[in-house]
Amino acid sequence: MSNSIIGDSQIEITSAFFIPAVSRWRYNHHSIPTWRFYWNPSGASRLFSRGKEVLLDRNTTVVIPPNTPFSTEADHPFSHFYIHFSLMSDLEPAEHQIRVFPSGEIIPENIMQQINKFSPRQLKHAAFVIAHNAMTLLPDDFFTRKKHHASYTYFDKAVKIIHSDPAFSATCEELARLCGTTAITLHRQFFKAAGATVKSWLLNHKMENAANLLLSDEKSIKEIADMLGYSDRYHFSKVFKKYFGISPAEFKKNGGPPAAEPEL
Repeated sequence: MSNSIIGDSQIEITSAFFIPAVSRWRYNHHSIPTWRFYWNPSGASRLFSRGKEVLLDRNTTVVIPPNTPFSTEADHPFSHFYIHFSLMSDLEPAEHQIRVFPSGEIIPENIMQQINKFSPRQLKHAAFVIAHNAMTLLPDDFFTRKKHHASYTYFDKAVKIIHSDPAFSATCEELARLCGTTAITLHRQFFKAAGATVKSWLLNHKMENAANLLLSDEKSIKEIADMLGYSDRYHFSKVFKKYFGISPAEFKKNGGPPAAEPEL
């Protein structure tokens, strides 16, 4: 049964990329604050979450709610389309569980056929259509209303500010001033909404953008460091290696972070 409350929501696409060949896909994620959509039209990969294993291929897509732990692995190169998006509303998942759909129910046929030729602008439009389809097909009982929606206002505002500029950097105090609140209130809302401090959320977001750019963009590491607001390539590389355990150059060459055992 499709849901009837999604019409109250606004979908905001954070990023959408099509990568023709991912050589390795091994992640252990924790408390990722955005929704995810994955489709691998060639090859196959596996996703693990809360004891559930999903084989991802051309016929299968997966939708992952925010703050849902998951791991991935793949043994062979595959093409990969992913969307990161936010649902700006008073809705939140009732449970942090992944949902699996046949790709034909979510992705229009014309997008399936042409996605490898799309420009970044076309990919973003396609991402909006797909994310909306996915949200529409989730049943009503998948969502719940936030009990105290007003307490999320500053968090949502802060996330929108951060998403507007890849190079954005600020302390909790500075970001709170931009949102029109206090650092204590903003910190409390970030922890309640995302299970993370403002500082760690910003780092996760910036490193996620860095990984996306390294895997799907032809820009140099210096250009990526500049885009993300780092003073130079060396500072960026130091932060990146501390976060992923591997340098940006190695990450790009290997198609991802070091191998890790899936977390079930």
